[in-house]
Amino acid sequence: MRDRGGILSRKWESGSRNSALGRRHLAIRWRWAILLFAATLQAGAQGLSTDPKMLEVSRPGGEAPTLSSISPFQAGFSAPASFPIAERSKPTSNFLFFKEGLFFAVEASSGLSWQHSTGKIPPSAPSLSRASFRPSPSAFRFPISAFRFPPSAFRFPTSHLKNFRGYPPAPKDTLIFKGQLISWANLNPANELPAWLGGRYLPQLNYNRNLPENRLFDIEASANLFGNVGIHPFDTAAADGDIRPYRLWARYSAPQFEFRLGLQKINFGSASLLRPLMWFDQVDPRDPIQFTDGVWGALGRYYFLNNANIWLWGLYGNNNLKGWEFAGTSRGQPEFGGRVQYPIPHGEAGFSFHRRKADTRGLNGTVPAFEEAPENRFGLDLKLDLVVGCWLEASWVTNNQALEEFTNQELINVGVDYTFGVGNGLYAIFEQLLISHGQEAFSFDNTTTLSLLSLSYPIGLFDNLGAIVYIDWANGKVYNFVNWTIQFDRTALYVMGYWNPKDNRIPTQNSTQNLYSGVGVQLLFLFNH
Repeated sequence: MRDRGGILSRKWESGSRNSALGRRHLAIRWRWAILLFAATLQAGAQGLSTDPKMLEVSRPGGEAPTLSSISPFQAGFSAPASFPIAERSKPTSNFLFFKEGLFFAVEASSGLSWQHSTGKIPPSAPSLSRASFRPSPSAFRFPISAFRFPPSAFRFPTSHLKNFRGYPPAPKDTLIFKGQLISWANLNPANELPAWLGGRYLPQLNYNRNLPENRLFDIEASANLFGNVGIHPFDTAAADGDIRPYRLWARYSAPQFEFRLGLQKINFGSASLLRPLMWFDQVDPRDPIQFTDGVWGALGRYYFLNNANIWLWGLYGNNNLKGWEFAGTSRGQPEFGGRVQYPIPHGEAGFSFHRRKADTRGLNGTVPAFEEAPENRFGLDLKLDLVVGCWLEASWVTNNQALEEFTNQELINVGVDYTFGVGNGLYAIFEQLLISHGQEAFSFDNTTTLSLLSLSYPIGLFDNLGAIVYIDWANGKVYNFVNWTIQFDRTALYVMGYWNPKDNRIPTQNSTQNLYSGVGVQLLFLFNH
């Protein structure tokens, strides 16, 4: 019998199943299916790319397919490798299913579609004449870490199957409760309270309602319950704690549009660690949890077919300091802004704007006091994927009131990242940040320069070693941080050491005090449920 479709697409006649040859071929067929299933789990769990040459999709006459030729059955599929990259990189989800002798999977990051078939093409995909899986030697060269996936790897969306006969429809409503428990112990002998113990619990409730025409309404509510205690043995103790909302928003989303209202996290930009566009959060790069409070407001985003997108937002009731701010927002005054992001060759570029009124009172006379000082922010960011990843991110903040040397502020970041072929792969990030403020814009009268080097190296399947070094050139100070991570599906242990100046000037956000000042060690345990 001739092989017309490769090992995974042969049609076996019923008589051959009882013969020794048929049994041998059936065993081979199952072995291929098991390998394909393992590779699919890898893609769903880790988003790893595979060889795009393994997919062969053609139409009658041999012409290459186009986006218009993909039927509604394949609405969740990424475009095959023969498509232009701008179209092939459109966002999608990973999913997996088996129906009527067909085994389908999609891996989002590489735009690769697989089909394990007995030779049949689904009737709901008439525009495709052939789709086969061609084994390639590189197809199964995936690391053992591919099998390290959380249980969420099995939560494949099923809305794309609603047109199949006999397949149960996707649930219209889902309610999920989950949470994250964090505990830590910090020892810093130079502090007034050398030992700190603390914990944080973030319970989260998500409600999703599927609407017609691929629309979705969902709600997320989570709280921040935290407390810690500082101890000087046999002498002094101090405790602190609080309960407050962490995220509380509702969202309506369509295929190219979403609108979100409530307490939410808003961040953007191309920089990795020292971020001039850190306008609405205060994430410390050294924090393995990447914890930050949200802001109250509304955010709308529209995505064009060429991957360009537009953001519009309005904020209200956010009086605490955010990002690089030195003065809070005036009470009762709204904030608003927007952003345009557009794809360019080898990358993307963005422009952002934000306006608010700042309250400069209560700063002990260091800045002229105004109840309402109108402030405008302009941001520019650019990211390119060349031989190395490189980016530029800049922010200019100008105030309409005369705030002396704080009337204008400029932040400019340039950075690169690269993975060196050393051992398991050494990932490095280098960023240079220039901070300037003065009475005149771009005068650069008062400047501070920060350099940052971040290294990350996977030791094994579950261990990772990282290090971050900051250099404050203007003040002649060096900040050092190392982190050893042991991570499993639901739990993680972080062993951290730091050697920093006592007066830490790097923007951070903590519930009580900056635990990374001075010299010390910290143990942090995380549990997800």
